[in-house]
Amino acid sequence: MIEQIIYTFVSSNLKKVRMNTFIMMWNPDISDWKMDGFESSLCHFNDVGVTWAIYDYKKAKIGDRFFMVRCGEGNTGIVMSGTISSKPYKDEDWSGKGREVYYVKLELGTMIHPDNEEIITTEELEEAIPNFDWRGGHSGRLLDKISAGKLELLWKAYINENEFMFEKGFANIDEWTENDAEEIIDYYLRKKHGETCECCGFNYKKVHGRQCKETIDYVRLDTTDYDDAEELEASYHALCPNCQRIINTEEDLERLKTDEATVEICGGMLAEKLIK
Repeated sequence: MIEQIIYTFVSSNLKKVRMNTFIMMWNPDISDWKMDGFESSLCHFNDVGVTWAIYDYKKAKIGDRFFMVRCGEGNTGIVMSGTISSKPYKDEDWSGKGREVYYVKLELGTMIHPDNEEIITTEELEEAIPNFDWRGGHSGRLLDKISAGKLELLWKAYINENEFMFEKGFANIDEWTENDAEEIIDYYLRKKHGETCECCGFNYKKVHGRQCKETIDYVRLDTTDYDDAEELEASYHALCPNCQRIINTEEDLERLKTDEATVEICGGMLAEKLIK
C-alpha cells in the first residue's frame, strides 16, 4: 500500500518547473528489446538498468521524468515510468541504420506487464491529452508541462486504483521515485488555477508585484486515494501560510471561506508582514 502523504509544497518560484517529462516509445515487434527482455527486467526490477534512445536529447537532464508507452500491436499504453539517471550520450544506432542516436539511462519507478495487468491504454491517453502522438513517432519526445501535469494526475489515479497489482508479481513500483513527480503536478495546478489563496484571497504578486518570487502552496487536505484524475485534482487546494496554520480539513476550508472576519484577518496579517 502506498503511504498516505499530505503534500505541502515549499514556497518557491515554480514558474519554471525543473523536471521535464519525456515519452519513450517501445514497439517490441521492431525493438531490439523484446517482451522476454521486458519480463526479465520486471523480475529483477531493483537490480536492472535500462538504456533508451531519446529524440529531444538537448532538453534532457538527470532527474527528468519519463513514461514508456508500448505501441504497435497488442495491448498498447503506459508500461513503465521513472526518471532519467544519466546525461544524454551518443552511441551506435540500435536499429543498424547508421543514424545519429542519443541515449539516456533510466531509473525505474514502475513497470507493468501489458498482457497481465490493466494499463492506461493508448485510447485513454489520446482522450486525456489529444495533442500528442501516442501511437508512434520518435522515442524520447518532450511532453509540454501542462500535458505532463495532466498525465501525472492520470497516472497517480491509476496507481491508486490498481495498488493490488503490485502484490501479484506482474508489476513493480519504487514509491520514492514516483513521489518525485509532485512538482510537475504543482506546476500544472498553478497554471490552471492560479496562485491566489482559496480561503482569504491573498496573492503575493498583488501585494509585492509580479517580480515577487514567493507563492502560495498547493496542499492536499484530503489524502483519499482517488482513482479518478478529476477528483484527485480537486483534492489539491491553494492556501497561503496563514490559512495553512488554521486549516487541517476540507470542512475547515469550507467553513472559513464564509467567515468574513477570519478571511480579513488572515489575508491582512500576511500582507502586513510582507509590507514590513
